[in-house]
Amino acid sequence: GVVEVDTFVGDTRLFTGYVHDLTERKQREDAIRVRERLLEGILDASLDPLFQINQHGIIQTCNSAATRLFGWTRNEFLGNNISMVVGGEQSGHHDQYLRNYMGTGVAKIIGKRRQLVAQHKNGEAIDIELSVVEIETDV
Repeated sequence: GVVEVDTFVGDTRLFTGYVHDLTERKQREDAIRVRERLLEGILDASLDPLFQINQHGIIQTCNSAATRLFGWTRNEFLGNNISMVVGGEQSGHHDQYLRNYMGTGVAKIIGKRRQLVAQHKNGEAIDIELSVVEIETDV
C-alpha cells in the first residue's frame, strides 16, 4: 500500500510506500486449497453417506453418497440442520442429544452404532445405521 505523508520538501510532495512479500502466504493458501480438494475427493470416494456437522447440528460438509441416498443437493444440505434427514421420533431429539453432550460431555451416541429411520427429500423413510465420531479441531 501507499501511505501519504504530509511532508513537503520545497514544492515537492513526498509519499512513502511499503512492500510485503506475499509468496509464503500464497503458497500456504494454495496448500490449503489442495488439501481441501484432496479431502473432498476422499469423502466422495466413500460409498457410504458422510456428513460433518458442527456443535449445533448444522451440516458443514457432505459427500456425493449422501446426496444420492437422501435426494438433496450438496448446496441444499450445507448450512441446514442434520435433522432434515433424521426422520420419525428421532428428528425432535437430535438437537437435544447434541446439547446434552456439549453440556455434560457424556456421550450417549458418539462411538456407538444405532439403527434408526432417516428421511429422503421426497418423504420416503430410509432405514439406516448411524455411527457418530467427534473430531477435535483445536490446534
